[in-house]
Amino acid sequence: MNHAFWDHISCVVTKEEVLKRMGMPIDHMYGKYIDEMIEASRDIVNPKAVCRVYAVEDKTEDSVTIGGKVFTSKILAEKLKNIDQVYAYLCTCGKEIADFSEAQGDIIKELALDGIMNIYLRKAAIYMTEQLDNLLDGQTACVSPGSFEDWPLVSQHDLFALLGDDVAKTGIELTESGIMYPVKSVSGFRFKVAQDDHDCRLCLKRDCVERSGDFDPECYEAGLC
Repeated sequence: MNHAFWDHISCVVTKEEVLKRMGMPIDHMYGKYIDEMIEASRDIVNPKAVCRVYAVEDKTEDSVTIGGKVFTSKILAEKLKNIDQVYAYLCTCGKEIADFSEAQGDIIKELALDGIMNIYLRKAAIYMTEQLDNLLDGQTACVSPGSFEDWPLVSQHDLFALLGDDVAKTGIELTESGIMYPVKSVSGFRFKVAQDDHDCRLCLKRDCVERSGDFDPECYEAGLC
């Protein structure tokens, strides 16, 4: 597979999952609003993901070239030093539910939908990862713009360029500074690894839906930043 686009990724979200994500007990009274918003958005929600395979064309101590785009980051270069192929990807909860949330004009409902969108994004990201892991008959790890101080969010523009026309299919829009809309979206490169090698111990994005391990300040201080 050199390219894939997943539309209407099937996800079931429960109020218990959302409450846990929000740090609330599962019997919290706020659950009724979450249930209401899950039901109200059920017919419009459309999580999506896209990925394209690229060779890692060139490597230096502080940069990698992928699809003709030079990504400057010492940490990224270290992560990919033994990697010859990556999958550029985008994954989102879907513009449909994000627009629905913005139209509510009610902070309580919007907060409930924020938690709901987090779960939709997480499950869509898990689905995409499983598809790639199965395809590659192994485990993949990921790196994302903004995860490291020396790989800023503005690099998303080059990443989006690698995905071409498929960006429009996801509905994701990108600001000049590299912020995505819907905000409940993730991007980056996935690549096959021999064992669990997520960048979580060095990642400053504490609320990332793909986080699989804790931030390690000692490792971060002694690392490549």
